[in-house]
Amino acid sequence: DGEILLKFKQSLLNTDALFNWNTSIPPCANNTRNWFRRSISEINKLGRLRSVFFSYNNFSGEIQDDVFQGMEVLMKVHLANNSFTGNLPKSLAELPRLLEVTLENNEFYGHVPNFASNE
Repeated sequence: DGEILLKFKQSLLNTDALFNWNTSIPPCANNTRNWFRRSISEINKLGRLRSVFFSYNNFSGEIQDDVFQGMEVLMKVHLANNSFTGNLPKSLAELPRLLEVTLENNEFYGHVPNFASNE
């Protein structure tokens, strides 16, 4: 429901990433996700995000290396059961608080970045 999402947006301090959430555009119409067309490459604009759950969403394509750059508090990244391709993003392995990652059932290939212990 659009009203609930707009109330949620009003509760946030930084709404830059949700600029297209407004009353003039319905959130979903004609099988189109109008408010959710953002690229995954812009997720790092939400720097205080703690968890990302993108599993089972039919996402596809390559994920840029710097997509998680600067997300210092991100602890969980769930990307499973989509159609992502390419290398795993290097910035994923650089997350200082990362505890949980799910990647299965995608089409990743190539070098796996070094996930050094953060303890």
